[in-house]
Amino acid sequence: GVPPVIEEIAAYRESKKGVVNLPLLGALLAFLLLLMAFTFMYLKTYRKENCPDLSLFVLTLIMATVFVALSHVMGLLVKLLAEGGKSALLDRPAFFLFVAPVAAGSMLMTLRVNRHIAVVYTLLFSVLFGVLADFSFGMLLFALLSSCTGIYAGAKLRQRTAQWKGALLIGAVNVPLALGVLLTDPWWADHPVRDVGLPLSLAFLAGLPLTVMLVSALLPPFESFFRILTDVRLLELSSLNHPLLKQLASVMTGALVAFV
Repeated sequence: GVPPVIEEIAAYRESKKGVVNLPLLGALLAFLLLLMAFTFMYLKTYRKENCPDLSLFVLTLIMATVFVALSHVMGLLVKLLAEGGKSALLDRPAFFLFVAPVAAGSMLMTLRVNRHIAVVYTLLFSVLFGVLADFSFGMLLFALLSSCTGIYAGAKLRQRTAQWKGALLIGAVNVPLALGVLLTDPWWADHPVRDVGLPLSLAFLAGLPLTVMLVSALLPPFESFFRILTDVRLLELSSLNHPLLKQLASVMTGALVAFV
């Protein structure tokens, strides 16, 4: 038979499945914070011309913490909903995190600051997300590549209404990324092909509509709270379709005709 020690180890692993190691996650966050602090001190001392504002480091840390917590909460909610239906994902709770709109944070950072700071945020968030997902390297890569897609979509954004196109792109990229994670995980060998439908659906929903809903909801208050004038806002204000510019154009046309 199986040695008692092996059975105890298996039972312990089963009891810890899906349980977040908060002390370890906090320690990793503290380490990354310390690393960012040393980076800022180095840039402030030796690369003053390239050193970003300290508030950007603080903003990056706040955003990473908020989105890690949001990912954890959304994963738990989907898991609770799935428990009644005996979902196959209950054997691998980390896969419920596919529903987390991981690209939303990177898109917000791109729109609010720039893509360079968004890359720093992406690296920080992806590591924390991988730890949150039971130290899954596949989930870390999923978050990293999905967030990079969010940076690309945010950099190409010219109007708030175009967020739907960016979210559709993120959803389309999330599906093959999630499939790659599933194919490289032992979970795949123990479940039929039909069971991949749920995680792939969650990955797509994380892009569309969850990402666009989150970005649309958070961008205006963050612009006001942090007093950041984003490129999207400037483009909207400079658009000739803006009512004030239309009114100004009509007034100036009338003044020009009267002058002539």
